[in-house]
Amino acid sequence: MPEKSSKIPKAPDIELTADVKTERLRFERVPKTKTAFPGTGERESISKTERENLPENVERDVVYRKSRIRWRATSEAVREERPKDL
Repeated sequence: MPEKSSKIPKAPDIELTADVKTERLRFERVPKTKTAFPGTGERESISKTERENLPENVERDVVYRKSRIRWRATSEAVREERPKDL
C-alpha cells in the first residue's frame, strides 16, 4: 500500500489534473468516491479536491448551480540515496 503524505511532491513523476465547471449539476445517486495509488515501490502521493458551490457531501436530487471542481493527484517515487564512491 502506498504511503500517504500531506505534502505535494516537488517534482512528481506523475501528475493528473481535472477542472470541471457546471451550469447545473444534479445527482440521481449520492456518489462514493475514492482515490488510490496502487502499485509497487515506495512513493509520496497526494490528491486534492477544491470545490466551489458544491458541498463535500452532495445530496440526491438537489440541483447545484454554477459549481466548479478542481482535482489534482501527484505521485513521486522515493529514490534511495546511493553511497558515493570513494
